[in-house]
Amino acid sequence: MLGGLIPGGQSTAEEARDLAAKLREAEAKLAETDAVRRENNELRLAMTLAPRPGWKAVVAEVIARDPVTWNRGFRIGRGSDDGIAVGNVVLNGRYVMGRVAEVGKASARVDTIGNRACKLSVVLADGSVVGVLWGRSQLHWREAPDCTVNFLPKDCQPAANELVLTSGLGGTVPDGLVVGRVSGRPVLQEGTHVSVDIQPAASFRRMSFVTVLCPVASRTP
Repeated sequence: MLGGLIPGGQSTAEEARDLAAKLREAEAKLAETDAVRRENNELRLAMTLAPRPGWKAVVAEVIARDPVTWNRGFRIGRGSDDGIAVGNVVLNGRYVMGRVAEVGKASARVDTIGNRACKLSVVLADGSVVGVLWGRSQLHWREAPDCTVNFLPKDCQPAANELVLTSGLGGTVPDGLVVGRVSGRPVLQEGTHVSVDIQPAASFRRMSFVTVLCPVASRTP
């Protein structure tokens, strides 16, 4: 029995359990530190977004995200009291992630560009071809959602990896924001227009803060 003891009176098995507990505690603290570091980086990136005349950037925390439909929508902790309105564009870093779909006083629901309900007017990189982007609402665990640009002219032949940007048409979303890149071949739809798949530029995996761009109402003299 004495052989199972180590100096100090603690058994080898007890020491192993104590060491394992300390290791788990250290790993938990490390994971927490990494999470805080990622959140700080996201917040810093959101706050350093280049200002756009006529637009106000509101940094918002992601407060709810369904584990099943996470790439189609989420809720943020900012609302109408902060100047946020339905239709405002939402960015993750510098890239378009979605649009505000529903607003309360202190929170709002965001539909991502992977949601078919989120429509967005876009242009190809040269700015000469306009289309409408929406998601396919398909679920891909831990992956970016599928998106497509529709109603392009039927003679349109976008190049692989060509940038897709917001058009700014309608005045509710600024122009020139990066949405993604062309990832598929153009497909003729109903003999009248072309659609093409795109790969979103925004990261959908880890996200604690987003930026909402709200138009600033001009003051009349």
